[in-house]
Amino acid sequence: MNFSTQGMIDGLDKKTVKGFAEALLIAVGSCKDDQGRLMAVRFHDDPSENIKIALQVAEMMLGVKRNDAS
Repeated sequence: MNFSTQGMIDGLDKKTVKGFAEALLIAVGSCKDDQGRLMAVRFHDDPSENIKIALQVAEMMLGVKRNDAS
């Protein structure tokens, strides 16, 4: 993860489901292999499903129920 990526993550409110999910997707999308090449790490090939899964993970990590998600 480079400085600008970390800056984007640091600027998000990771106490909300949406903020946590966004930070998660940024971090996962910035993973590099041993040679420094970006890896195509995703939860799902479909972008909308990728977001849905990230939101579910964020809900679990924050201990928030679906109806309470913000």
